[in-house]
Amino acid sequence: MDRNQRLFLDMPDEIILEVLVRLISPDRKNVRLTCKRLYALATTDRFCKDEKIIWSEEFGRLFSGPSSLDSRSHYNLTIDEDKVSQPSSIIPFFEKNGDKVHELDISYKCSHPGLLESLITHCGELHSVYLEVENGPVQGSDLFTQKPKMIVRPKVTLLQLKLLPQHQPSIYFRQIVSVFPNIKYLQINLQPHSVEVACYCKDAGSEYLDIIDDVMKLGSQLVTLQLLFMGRHLLAKGPQFFSGFPK
Repeated sequence: MDRNQRLFLDMPDEIILEVLVRLISPDRKNVRLTCKRLYALATTDRFCKDEKIIWSEEFGRLFSGPSSLDSRSHYNLTIDEDKVSQPSSIIPFFEKNGDKVHELDISYKCSHPGLLESLITHCGELHSVYLEVENGPVQGSDLFTQKPKMIVRPKVTLLQLKLLPQHQPSIYFRQIVSVFPNIKYLQINLQPHSVEVACYCKDAGSEYLDIIDDVMKLGSQLVTLQLLFMGRHLLAKGPQFFSGFPK
């Protein structure tokens, strides 16, 4: 062991933290890859509170084992279902760390029925959900397509949702509200047709009529509301309600 290595081992954590805080984020991320001690110090909330992690199976293997080096108190995860080969590759991480997942951003391709339900089941401390449902229609068992389950996540206050007409959006949204009853910050992106048709054709977006009613039932609990590509004739169902939110 040379002199520099000895100095590093003898250096108090407090001094190393003061060095790390002076680095820009990309450099700090590179430094934490050099050894276990630096990784543990550089992944505390002081540095990683708002950091988003893009899911990979390598990440899952590293942080599903009995001894994880990660010092974060919580995770903000982005998951593309295309990157999930089998549910068995991701469930162990959520079984161990689900209560540390505060933000979940998932692009759901519906190729693994039941996966979404399995993930949400383990996320008792979830605060924010970004859900984009692609392909469709949703097949098989799914958290938001079956009868309401005994799963409620009351700490979720932010929801951004993107659906297509073939997903039976009104039913899907109603189930979502039953799982996340305390939504305050809501964005719904519904694209039944082209933007021009959605805005001017009276028949466009009829599959979303019930969503308008359900949004209005949320009432005064909503702080912000964005309805993207929503036909004007649909918003006319509650002009006074919707006029209370910024355009």
